[in-house]
Amino acid sequence: MRKNVCITYHMSKENEVAETCITIPMDAAVADDVLANQENSQYVKEGSSGITSIKQILSNLAELQGYVEAHFCCAEEQSTL
Repeated sequence: MRKNVCITYHMSKENEVAETCITIPMDAAVADDVLANQENSQYVKEGSSGITSIKQILSNLAELQGYVEAHFCCAEEQSTL
């Protein structure tokens, strides 16, 4: 089963910060971890194993929009209609 998770994040570059969000369909177990643990989720928080999948997604999106950094803010489940 999949869940849609809306992730709000900040992108930054010199003298500018922008806030935006993206809805990502995730496996239910991954979504549950992200929703319950937020920035401490194993899928968000960088650890000794390197960059996480969500951090990579947000960094890539920021780069495509001309920003140099992206930081996870929060996640909430997006209802499907």
